[in-house]
Amino acid sequence: MQAINIRAVVMPKWSRLCSLILLAVAGSSQAAQPYCLDEICLGATIDQLQVKWKDLPPTTQETLDFESMLQDKKIKDVYFESNELMIASEATLRQLFPYVIRRQVFDNHVLSKLREVKAYCSSTTLTGEVLHEGKDKLFVTVRAVPDNGGVGKLRVVGIEKQFDIMASSLRPQDKPRDKAMRAEMKARYPDLVEVRDLDSTRVSSVDISMAGAQMGYRFHSEVSIPLTLRLRDTADITTLEESDQASPLCKKSAEPK
Repeated sequence: MQAINIRAVVMPKWSRLCSLILLAVAGSSQAAQPYCLDEICLGATIDQLQVKWKDLPPTTQETLDFESMLQDKKIKDVYFESNELMIASEATLRQLFPYVIRRQVFDNHVLSKLREVKAYCSSTTLTGEVLHEGKDKLFVTVRAVPDNGGVGKLRVVGIEKQFDIMASSLRPQDKPRDKAMRAEMKARYPDLVEVRDLDSTRVSSVDISMAGAQMGYRFHSEVSIPLTLRLRDTADITTLEESDQASPLCKKSAEPK
C-alpha cells in the first residue's frame, strides 16, 4: 500500500470548510489557525466528513460480558450511572451500550444507530479510526454539542495521527524521519507544543495542557511508541448539560416522574 501524502491533505473544498468553521469559532484564541489534517477539520460535524471508518466490533468475549452486565439492569439506569443521557428507544440504547458506555468508540455501525437518537442530553464523546492506506493511524474524536434546540450534533473536537515513526530507542533508523516530521508539523502549526510523552498525566505547564496542537510519543498505544500529532478543539462551547439550547426532550426527561 502507498504511504499517505500528508503534504497534500488539505484540498480546496476542505480549505473552504475550514474557513467557515473558523468564522464560527472566531471567539476562540485559536481561531486564526487552520486546524485541519487529512481532509478533517476541527469544528466540523461528523456528517461533513467524507472519510471511511474502520469497523470496531466488540470481541465475542466482550459481547458476552456486556450481556451479563445488562442482565439484571434497566438500560436507562446503566446510562444514568455512567453520566450519559440520550433519548432513544431501549433497543437502540442496548445496541449502543458496548460502544458508547464501555468503549467510547464509533464506526459505521454506531453512526447508523446514532441516527436513531432523538436527543443528545450529555456531552457524549466517542473516538473513531479512519480507514486509509499506509501504516499511519488516524483517529477522530467527536463530542455531542447543542444545536439550537434540535437533536444535537457530533462535533469534531480532536484529531490524532500516529505516524509510522518509532522512538529511536526502538528503531534508530527512524531518527531522521522523526526530525523531518517534527519540522514539517511545526511549520504547519506554528504554535505546536512538543512533549516527550503525550500520555503523561504530569503536565505542569498551562501552555502544554491547553495547547491546540501537541506532538510527542504515545507510550500507551496499540503499536510501539509512535510519534504522534494531536490536535484539540479549543473553542469555548457550552456543554449540553449546561446549555439552554439542548433539546426540550432533555428537560422533559429530567422532570420528576
